[in-house]
Amino acid sequence: MEIQFSENTKIIADDRNYIVQKRNKCVADSELTGTKKGEWGAWRDNAYYQNWGHLIGDMLDLKIRQKEVVFLISEFKTSKTLTKMPNNKY
Repeated sequence: MEIQFSENTKIIADDRNYIVQKRNKCVADSELTGTKKGEWGAWRDNAYYQNWGHLIGDMLDLKIRQKEVVFLISEFKTSKTLTKMPNNKY
């Protein structure tokens, strides 16, 4: 399994874990890896999860902190479906 989460983040899986991999842009030319300044580097393991729910929760939290889904959250909070839900706290 491989899910591209963003340009520099993806999720892969082995038989025991879900693995978040990230890559960064190179800040200088590297003879060792053959990458130039500004190019994307190699994928590196960033976090391991045994539970899909924890992984998704952390990834959504990351997106929220990066302000990439703020608009979606505001749309969700103002949707008619949400206002019809019992015990609505919003």
